[in-house]
Amino acid sequence: MNFWLFGYVKNSPKKKVFILVEGDIPQLEKFKEGILSFPSSIKIKSIQVTEHPFEGVYDEFIIIREDYMDD
Repeated sequence: MNFWLFGYVKNSPKKKVFILVEGDIPQLEKFKEGILSFPSSIKIKSIQVTEHPFEGVYDEFIIIREDYMDD
């Protein structure tokens, strides 16, 4: 999957994943659809979307690696 989106993804302490992503609405919708089509071995209980005005703070999409998954 290739999207023209910017921001980051990281694990949170309670076995959740936080994604902050900026981009145009059609690309954001495709991104969300891509997440929902992950293999069944990856359990997605819910997705919460909060909309904010585009700020242009990020110039890439990165993975922030922190070791929270064992909590």
